[in-house]
Amino acid sequence: MRRIKDYVLQEEVGRGAYSTVYKCICLTDQNTNKDEAKQRKLYACKLFTRSKMNQRMLKNLHEETVSIRKLCHHPNIIRQFASFKTKRHFYLIVEYCNAGDLETLLEQGLYMSERHVRFVYREVLKGMKSMNELGILHRDIKNANILLNMPKINPSQGGGGFLQGNG
Repeated sequence: MRRIKDYVLQEEVGRGAYSTVYKCICLTDQNTNKDEAKQRKLYACKLFTRSKMNQRMLKNLHEETVSIRKLCHHPNIIRQFASFKTKRHFYLIVEYCNAGDLETLLEQGLYMSERHVRFVYREVLKGMKSMNELGILHRDIKNANILLNMPKINPSQGGGGFLQGNG
C-alpha cells in the first residue's frame, strides 16, 4: 500500500492519459478503532505523473483545483479535500463516487430509464449552471466525466431499479 501524507491508496479504480485514480482512506478520520476501520470514509486519489504533463497542462490542473475549491459545497460538483505535490507527482484527493462514471456503466450494458437519464442530466446542468455563475467553464463534459454516487439499496426491500441489465 502506498501512503501519501495521511492517505493510504488502495486499489486502482480508473486510469487516463495523464493520471491514475485510486480508492483511498484517510488515517486521521474519526473512525480509528479496529472494528470501525472497515467503515472508514472512502476518498479518491487522482495521481498525476508530472513528467507526462507539459507546462500548459500543469497550469490547467492548477486552475482546475482552484475552481473545484470555489464550488466545494455544491451537491453536483465533486468535493476536493486535499492536494499534494512531490517532485514526480501531483495528488488530488476528492470525493469518492461509488458507482463510477456514466460511460463505464453504459459500456457494461447497463441502461437507465428515460426518467433516470433526465434526472442525471438535470443534475449535471445544475452543476454547470453554478460553474457558469462563477465564470468557470468545464472544457471536457462527457459521459466518462460524469461520476455517480448511488445510495446503498437493501435488495430485500425491492431496490430502486435505477440501473438495469440490457437484455
